[in-house]
Amino acid sequence: MTTLGVMKRLVSTIAVVLGLVGCGPSGGSLLTGDPLGGSCYLATASGRLVVDPSYGTAIIPEGHGGMIDRRTIVAWRPGYTPRRSGSEVEVLDPQGRVVATTGRSYLVPGGFVDPGDVSRPDLPTMVWWACRDPELLS
Repeated sequence: MTTLGVMKRLVSTIAVVLGLVGCGPSGGSLLTGDPLGGSCYLATASGRLVVDPSYGTAIIPEGHGGMIDRRTIVAWRPGYTPRRSGSEVEVLDPQGRVVATTGRSYLVPGGFVDPGDVSRPDLPTMVWWACRDPELLS
């Protein structure tokens, strides 16, 4: 095989590997912030955690719903990251532990914050800030 042939094959292999890496298990982005500097609200929201294509996760109230009455974007504490798991998104804490998975119902301690409090003043509405890890309901 000529040097040109070897180079073409090498470039093709690198392109395929980079393409596969780009299609890996990325969870996209997750809205995070710390508007209270480590403190937490006393309120809770309960409902089904769902994938939000722009902000990572949202919660849809079920039953009483706590403080929320409609689909609401969820903001997490700094250091929390998303990871894809099939069609769902897992929320990982700073140590890499899964604390929530979309498609399941949770009780989420926290409260409403203005979008600017989580560095997203472009959001059209208040968001639910999860100031502690959620509790699995189902």
